[in-house]
Amino acid sequence: MSTLPSLSRAFLLAGTFLVCAPACSSDAPGTQGGALGAAGGNAVAGALNAAGALNAAGALNTAGASSAGAASTAGAGGAASGGSAAGAPAAGASGSAAGGGGSHLMGRSTGCAKTVTELPNAWAAHEIKVTVAAAYAADYGTRPYFTRPPKEYDMNKAYPVVVWGQGCGQSKAEETQFSGSAAAAGVIQIELLANPKNHQCYSAGPDGDHADSPEVPYFDAVLAEVQQNYCVDKSKVYMAGWSSGGWLTALLACTRTDVIKAVGWASAGLQLNHPECVGPMPAILERGVDDGGTPLAQTEQARESLRVRNGCSTETEPWDPGEKDFDTSTCVSYKGCNAGFPLVWCPIPGGHNNGGKLASVGYWKLWSSLP
Repeated sequence: MSTLPSLSRAFLLAGTFLVCAPACSSDAPGTQGGALGAAGGNAVAGALNAAGALNAAGALNTAGASSAGAASTAGAGGAASGGSAAGAPAAGASGSAAGGGGSHLMGRSTGCAKTVTELPNAWAAHEIKVTVAAAYAADYGTRPYFTRPPKEYDMNKAYPVVVWGQGCGQSKAEETQFSGSAAAAGVIQIELLANPKNHQCYSAGPDGDHADSPEVPYFDAVLAEVQQNYCVDKSKVYMAGWSSGGWLTALLACTRTDVIKAVGWASAGLQLNHPECVGPMPAILERGVDDGGTPLAQTEQARESLRVRNGCSTETEPWDPGEKDFDTSTCVSYKGCNAGFPLVWCPIPGGHNNGGKLASVGYWKLWSSLP
């Protein structure tokens, strides 16, 4: 599926089930997207239009729409998200710099008052059917995922949800950068799983740079099922990940601003081919300054798209959440963003990384500060 299969091994979570080479370890750095320049990935024109959206070539067209345009028929655009019945973003649905297009679902989910049989504070495996475009049906029609309710889960209390995507190489439920944090004790966690046939990388970014990515309907289906079975505060759904899971997070930050409250990712950018980005999204982004596996141009394009959609200026100031447990000395917050839509950028020392303490503690610091 990817036009750059040699780059797929270590970083993304695309979605087919092959045997993973040793380099696919979820901890190991790799060369995700490292050779994109040869295919034009690093030569992408970086200018942004007024809507801040990238077209399929990576440059921006005057309308801000992706030249690839439509999501898959299973892409879950739908009336609830402002998309067409076919899953493509509706004409004119793009969020403006004034913050349009980012309204979130509110209220308690239908899973409230239902008994949850899974053990609290432990990962439980699930399998779900996903409606995807015909080209993906054989490999992406059935997907696993994991849930982890908090230790003191109360079926009558609506909880925030944190969805996580790990780096390439994950084969089962594993501890995430967030799951060991103090904040995890008060949320329902969801862990997505990439398809082994795509060398255990998500089909988003260098390992599946397609505007109709099957990962988007996968996310939609999983979130809908979790909301049916658990008591969820629908206004507090957060998405995060690193490497391959970060590329997936960036894609969802572009297309699912109506259901995701805020995002955070490390070592990733926005894929070149994607539907039109719709609406603002609070975000905290990290990238190691010496990360040779994540194209800087695509990380910057993702950041600039968010900056414009969030109504931020180009000026920055140090971001200091008052937390001593992690280093924010390199983090900056953009000035002038629309109320409730901050953008934090952290060019941290080092190479390809999973975010560490900044991901486990810092993301929640930003998310929990939102109105």
